[in-house]
Amino acid sequence: MASRIEIKILQRKTIPDQQGENFRRDHHLVISGEARRMRSSKGDDRCFRADLAGGAAPESLRVLVAEDDLLSQEVIVRLLRHLGHCADVVADGEAAVEAMARREYDVVLMDVNMSPMDGPTACLEMSKHMAGGRYLPIYFLSASGMPRHCGSLLGTIVSGCLSKPVTVNQLRETLERVGEGAAHGHATGPERTGECWVLPRFFADTGCEAKSIQRMLAEFLRGARQLSEELRVNANAGSYSLAVRAAHSLKGMSRQMGAERLGSMAEHIESTGQQQFIDPASIEAAAQELRLVERAIAAYLCRKT
Repeated sequence: MASRIEIKILQRKTIPDQQGENFRRDHHLVISGEARRMRSSKGDDRCFRADLAGGAAPESLRVLVAEDDLLSQEVIVRLLRHLGHCADVVADGEAAVEAMARREYDVVLMDVNMSPMDGPTACLEMSKHMAGGRYLPIYFLSASGMPRHCGSLLGTIVSGCLSKPVTVNQLRETLERVGEGAAHGHATGPERTGECWVLPRFFADTGCEAKSIQRMLAEFLRGARQLSEELRVNANAGSYSLAVRAAHSLKGMSRQMGAERLGSMAEHIESTGQQQFIDPASIEAAAQELRLVERAIAAYLCRKT
């Protein structure tokens, strides 16, 4: 009979009292198996590692869980261990970004509403560290489905959303998809929705010369950068009509020139802007997508010269 090890994990959270003053409260989370404290770069104990008691199986995934609710942490850890996976658990987005910088993961489960850094902001920060074209699959955890202001991240930085309460079947299906991608040497993250840029077919259909292709691609990038900046400035100023106009132009231009994902993100911004709401995270996500498009076009042009 396998032995059962109870590990007590201490986490500390700063909680305001009724008078508005902050104090430190100790929380104890007990799980079965082994756990090792990890320390963040700030030296505080904001995360822990929960491994399988018998060691990880070859198909076990390395999962980073970002969740600030202690009970939700315990539920997810128990589910992951039941499915044969190992987890690192952190309590906010900032700690998640730090953990990703220290260790490679197969997938991230990210709560949306955390403090001081929330899930969407953490995803944008993580995307800056994704190098070499490999995307880390990130799934939001939300009690109300995919939040409206996070829609632009879906299919680009974020792979999907798991609804709370997370069930074992829901988690199993998600991690099986991730595992299948890892087994074939690629991440089942945002890249599964398609390339960030493909050469438009009309170039070949119309017999366009190389110099003309290069000129049109350069004009597209120049125009997209300008529209992206106009979108950012007008959204920050609350000039939604001008921001919507810029998003609309960016949408059409991007789709015409082979940047379908960027076009979809611009369409989302256009739609929310018509409702007098544009989330800064969606603008930043579009700006990062544009940078991916720029690199893809630059790589194409280098191959042709």
